[in-house]
Amino acid sequence: GLPALSNRDLYPFTCRMVPSYINQVGVIFDLFDHFYGITKQIQWKQPAVVSGANPYGISMGGEFINQAETRGFYVTTYQQFLAATNTISAEIRDLTPQVTGLKDSKARVFVALLLTLDMQNFIFNAKNFGLFNPKNVWLCSDACSQNFIQYNITAFPNQTLIMKDTLD
Repeated sequence: GLPALSNRDLYPFTCRMVPSYINQVGVIFDLFDHFYGITKQIQWKQPAVVSGANPYGISMGGEFINQAETRGFYVTTYQQFLAATNTISAEIRDLTPQVTGLKDSKARVFVALLLTLDMQNFIFNAKNFGLFNPKNVWLCSDACSQNFIQYNITAFPNQTLIMKDTLD
């Protein structure tokens, strides 16, 4: 979540339902450590990261970079793009520079620190570059999938992105 909501003076009645961005990033690295311990494949220690250029993405991305350094990981690339301007409908924008940066990094483990509509936009762009395939691993933070985006990359890789008309 947004770090601003953690300020108890400004938001005394706010209750966090998901872990803070600091803890989410820590769990991502714990997961990478776990699979590195099993496989000994260096790719688990060399992730590539993409985030939106909004408070959520900047906070998560900054924390990811900080924890990577202290935990012995090497981030092969960190790409950002301008976030969606509204929360109901996605405008598909060309993210070729960011997707190319991820592809050129030669990473096989990717982390998407994106809000739902940004994730939708990113998937639309990245699938054309072959980044969603059985050789790559993708993790996303809590905000990348909400109930109004209906898409399962693993089970339905060729499925069209579908969004409900209203939020539940």
